[in-house]
Amino acid sequence: MMWLNRFVGGLWLAGLLSVAGCASVPPPTVQPAPPLAASVNVLPSVFAAEGRLAVNAAGKGHYGGFVWQHENQTDVLDIVSPLGSVVARLTRSPSSVVLENGHGRQEAADADTLTTRLLGYPLPLDPLAWWLSGLPAPDASWVARPEGGEQLGWQISFADWRDTPLGVRPHKISLVRADLTVRFVVQGWRAEYVPAPAAAE
Repeated sequence: MMWLNRFVGGLWLAGLLSVAGCASVPPPTVQPAPPLAASVNVLPSVFAAEGRLAVNAAGKGHYGGFVWQHENQTDVLDIVSPLGSVVARLTRSPSSVVLENGHGRQEAADADTLTTRLLGYPLPLDPLAWWLSGLPAPDASWVARPEGGEQLGWQISFADWRDTPLGVRPHKISLVRADLTVRFVVQGWRAEYVPAPAAAE
């Protein structure tokens, strides 16, 4: 369980609460899922998404919020507390992946190397921008399933498709691999890049 302790210490604040108590907003229009094959390779070059994130690793659950900024080949994923402060930041560029948090800064050549070092298990940061948009990543085989598909060893499920500024996108995304489950609830999309605040010191 040492990797889980490093995970909790590195990416999460103890006692993060889900943001179920946030102010309600008018419900968006719910749409049926579009055919994935018709949507391949339409990921916008610039976008931002935010929402809630839940991880269940070997039976242990952790919760928080996230802000995802995507610009061309660069992704910045912030894990945030319920009050909006940045707990940890993962930055992915074509040459490296960097984690910044209250414990310092760590870097690796790719996302799998860094997350495996920290967690003992790889997390799919490279294709995640595609999966959050309800799309298969373009550089790996995709096996279609009734509610999503399988890619890179992950079972990916999309649910509750809704109209967004970027078109119809899934509101809920679930990623499952072995004893690790990662769930995203995307509460907002923007078709623009907004400079992120400073990461936790």
